[in-house]
Amino acid sequence: MQTRRDFIKLATLAGIGISPIVNYANSLFNPTELLTHDLKVFIFSKHLQFLNYKDMCDAAKEIGFDGIDLTVRPRGHVLPENVTEDLASATEAVKNYGLLTEMITTNVKDANMLSDRKVLEAASSLGYKYYRTGWYKYSKDDDIKTRFMNIQEKLKDLYELNEQLGISGSYQNHSGQYMGSSIWELNQALEGFSPLYLGSQYDIMHATVEGGENWELGLRLVKDKINTLVIKDFK
Repeated sequence: MQTRRDFIKLATLAGIGISPIVNYANSLFNPTELLTHDLKVFIFSKHLQFLNYKDMCDAAKEIGFDGIDLTVRPRGHVLPENVTEDLASATEAVKNYGLLTEMITTNVKDANMLSDRKVLEAASSLGYKYYRTGWYKYSKDDDIKTRFMNIQEKLKDLYELNEQLGISGSYQNHSGQYMGSSIWELNQALEGFSPLYLGSQYDIMHATVEGGENWELGLRLVKDKINTLVIKDFK
């Protein structure tokens, strides 16, 4: 017999959720085994965007999630320009409901941009462990190799800042003309980085859109770089 809590965690494998998965690489293909590691499942607050902090927390708690992955980005629950005050308020609301505050989703892409540094400094000071970065996109005028090398430099700078702040960045593989939409490219971009400070936020839906029947090879390739995992019902 499964407990209600275990059922919810397994059910999210066919639902909506995001979970930290550092140190679970060896268990990545066995959802039942993951339960023995007390897998934590966070709802992406984008899906509760129409609610204020209190009502968002109330809904997440009632559904049975362990925590909330807060949007800290333009048009998110917390606006980057107000991050110092508003992230603290949102975090307090989440904690008041007994929910975990470990993850945020951002548009952070440049460690040398003051607004991006402010977001990470605020998150780190409040004890957040993971943040999703923004995406790097290719334009029609880009020389792909040159653009890729430029992105690698930006990722290196982010990695170093993350290490200083004690926070881990997660780059989501997003379908489209983005760097990393191909898992093989993402693997190259993250080469040499520890997932403790910069890794992959692996998204199986986008992986299958771009990878077709090849997605399993991509997952095997990048699994040691995954530090958070996106779970969706995309069928």
